[in-house]
Amino acid sequence: MTENQYNKIVDKIIDEINIFKDRKLSLRKDIIYDSFYEIHAHEEIYNYIRNYGIKMDYKGFPKKHIIEDFYEKFMKTDYSLTQRDLDDFFDYAIAENIKKQQESQM
Repeated sequence: MTENQYNKIVDKIIDEINIFKDRKLSLRKDIIYDSFYEIHAHEEIYNYIRNYGIKMDYKGFPKKHIIEDFYEKFMKTDYSLTQRDLDDFFDYAIAENIKKQQESQM
């Protein structure tokens, strides 16, 4: 991904994570506590993209709701929030997104 593409992605995910945080923080404390894993996963996905997104294929990113889209895909897998699993997950998810885009263009 080019630096310009990366900067666009980062701008989008900063907005997304801030909206997510605001929405979560408006909830009751017990609901926030019960949402720990969801919050943690969103933060990890956000941090992973911030740290490694420049190396990823831009075509494999959703146009909107980047963190949420990856979170939903992540939750359908057996991956955990470790560095190695996130590496594997993003390789897989981006390749799948590109494959679906190519199939829809046929």
